[in-house]
Amino acid sequence: MLDSSNLTGNSTGNSTALDKTFNALKANPLLTYPELASLLGYSRSYVQKCIKMLKETKRIRRVGSKTYGGYWEIIENLKS
Repeated sequence: MLDSSNLTGNSTGNSTALDKTFNALKANPLLTYPELASLLGYSRSYVQKCIKMLKETKRIRRVGSKTYGGYWEIIENLKS
């Protein structure tokens, strides 16, 4: 089971791994796992864990192909 405490960082105000991954996908929804790993300086498996957490918390979802031609849809939470 994935331990989200390792992905959320500490409370010093620094961006967390999840936030960095989310923001990178928001800036470029066409990014692939290898591109994200290179951009963020994480391993591909760590990026996969971050994306899994983002999908489970319904912050992103994959639209289209899982391999080529798809993109990440950012789900903005509109809170009233």
